[in-house]
Amino acid sequence: MDVVVIVAPTEGAAAENVDALAAACTAALTNGRCRVADDAADNPTVRATLTFGADDASARIVVRGPGGEAERTLRFGANDAAVERWRSSGLVIGTVAEGVREAPPPSPRQPGPKPPPSPVKPAPSPPPRPSEPPPVWIDAGLTVGPALEDGSARGGPVLRLGYGLGSLPIAVLVGATYSYRGPDERGVEVHTFAGGGGGAAVLRIDPVTLSARAELVAHLLAARADRGGKPGGGSRWLPGGRFGAEAAWMVHRSVGPWLGLDFTVVSRGTQLSIRGEPAGRAPPYEVSPQLGVRAAFP
Repeated sequence: MDVVVIVAPTEGAAAENVDALAAACTAALTNGRCRVADDAADNPTVRATLTFGADDASARIVVRGPGGEAERTLRFGANDAAVERWRSSGLVIGTVAEGVREAPPPSPRQPGPKPPPSPVKPAPSPPPRPSEPPPVWIDAGLTVGPALEDGSARGGPVLRLGYGLGSLPIAVLVGATYSYRGPDERGVEVHTFAGGGGGAAVLRIDPVTLSARAELVAHLLAARADRGGKPGGGSRWLPGGRFGAEAAWMVHRSVGPWLGLDFTVVSRGTQLSIRGEPAGRAPPYEVSPQLGVRAAFP
């Protein structure tokens, strides 16, 4: 590498100082040499310009080469000898020349921005499924309806226990109803009881639970009369079936009111007689609206 140092101004520069500068500059190079000239007409690899300030108290160095341009400023003490100032300047020139001797390698081509990823469409969510009914529930309420064919009314409690079969909309249940009709003008009072069990289809669409059921029941009809202080009566058990439907509004997941309709049918009707006199007839079926409260246990 050829380094040409141009000293401005060159007038009055002692040969000893110039030689010290060139030697120090060359010593700082990895390879090549430094020389001092008035200009750089011969197109050196690196060109350096050295300019001393007033009283040689400072020196400004500008080095230009294929790798760019660098500038340094040196300041000297009042006791520094002139030859040492030139030698220090040569060391700095040689060191800086190493940094600008070669052009920097071309920067690697930066890849262009990546195109934004295509938006991923979310998979459609499955349609909501009706929530499963609670596995256990208890219905407690009141039932009303006609007692006999004469249209007299009866009423009483109803109790039902249901158990859901896992995730299936099916339940098994047991239940019982009792109703009472008070004495009529002949002193005849009527008691009915029906107990049994069966299955139900259950559909829950929050907050409403719908159910339809079918049961086998044992039905008891009992009548009592008190005429002139002489009580009498009788009863009959008959097999039958009970069918019904309920709608429960679960204002809370575990508690809510329900409304239903019961239809009970037995094998035959029953004629009531008191001391051989007809006292009324119970038809072979009963229709009973019902109302109550449901407690569910998840």
